[in-house]
Amino acid sequence: MDGALAKRACKNECRYQIESLLLDGDKIWVGTNQNGLQVFDKKKEKFTEAFVVNTKDKTSITNNSVKDILEYNKDTLIIATLMGINIFDKKLKTFKAITVKEGLPNNLVQSVTKDNFGNVWIACYSEGLCKLNMQNFSITRYDINDGITDNVFGSKFYTLKNGKILLGVSDGFISFDPSEFTVSSPPADVRITSMHISQKR
Repeated sequence: MDGALAKRACKNECRYQIESLLLDGDKIWVGTNQNGLQVFDKKKEKFTEAFVVNTKDKTSITNNSVKDILEYNKDTLIIATLMGINIFDKKLKTFKAITVKEGLPNNLVQSVTKDNFGNVWIACYSEGLCKLNMQNFSITRYDINDGITDNVFGSKFYTLKNGKILLGVSDGFISFDPSEFTVSSPPADVRITSMHISQKR
């Protein structure tokens, strides 16, 4: 977008508080605070589509506050909202919701990123670093027991060239390698195999 286009877009079109942007050829996907997912056409120099909550349509976006947008592949966007994750099919223009019902710790998703293995990492506002397996949509949650020093996340992910991921927390940032990040094993079940009763004489 050149300077002139930027001025026109902001003066004539930006009626929303913008949370995130994603460049996609001649389109710009715009995540807004209260007006859903918008599409800005760079050639037409105006917004041409809007995706907002439709309670009568189960395939619509789940929330109008879009915090982050990730291009997973050429046909799929991952949308972070304040009502969970939305997996958007660009061809069908439908959304698949991933919320607390599917395993998220809460629905206040702040940021998303993709690792080198095709997994999507999700940062919820609090107690919410998760990994989403895009093959079966299973969710793995991580917390302080797995080495996370702070569970309050409020920034976007940043992926380094070596594959490590950075994420801002309340008192700094954390860094981790998805290939080495494993969930801690739960304690073994306690099983009684035998019992001896001491009798008093």
